[in-house]
Amino acid sequence: MPKDQGLSAYEERYRLVYEAGARFWWEHEPHQLLVAHTLKIPKGSACIEFGCGEGFEARFLAGRGMKVTAIDLSPSAIARAEAETPCELNVVYRVGDITDLKALGIPDSSFDFGIDVHCLHMFSDPADRKNYLSEVKRVLKPGGRFYLQNMLALDDVIPKNEAEAMAIMEMKAFQSTYKGGDRTPRPVKTQEGIKDILLPLCPGCKAQSLQGYIRELTQAGFTVLNAERGGSSDGSYAAIIFASL
Repeated sequence: MPKDQGLSAYEERYRLVYEAGARFWWEHEPHQLLVAHTLKIPKGSACIEFGCGEGFEARFLAGRGMKVTAIDLSPSAIARAEAETPCELNVVYRVGDITDLKALGIPDSSFDFGIDVHCLHMFSDPADRKNYLSEVKRVLKPGGRFYLQNMLALDDVIPKNEAEAMAIMEMKAFQSTYKGGDRTPRPVKTQEGIKDILLPLCPGCKAQSLQGYIRELTQAGFTVLNAERGGSSDGSYAAIIFASL
């Protein structure tokens, strides 16, 4: 299990969503920049996803002819990912701690390409973040590529319009009053229609500014090739970075 025990809420969220009758917690398409980048990656390449959730990106990569290992903390999310993945796709799902991939028996220099979609920001402890990025570096081959798509700190979001600026202000106000253990309503799509269910928030999430993420990757030994704000499935609230070893 990850060292930050607050992440236990992460498994509970998936469990509650599925118990409510939803097929997915977060149904989405892989980001267009990830889609474009994979055109440069040869078929048959070994890829790893850190914090794969329900497997949307893992299935996409496997559909492009890659051999994918996908890891997540949540047994419920991994079970759903396995159930949703056609047997002809080359994906191996594992439940485990991405800050200690040696415990899963993953050797050094095993993968050509790694991806992180909304995973790093789940860690608040600097030591956990450092250990995680060290493991990413360890399991990628020399010259391997790393795609990072994580939430931006709200102070680093550039609103596109007045409505988005108001939404950011509301999110900041919520964050200022949040206490550990709080729950928030979340609409989920079920066969019976949309349901609002109360889900635990993960205490200790730490979104960074774009420069903050760049600094973390650089300090971990990566070379940042491209970095930009926005354009994620969460509107403009994401940092999207391509890096290499």
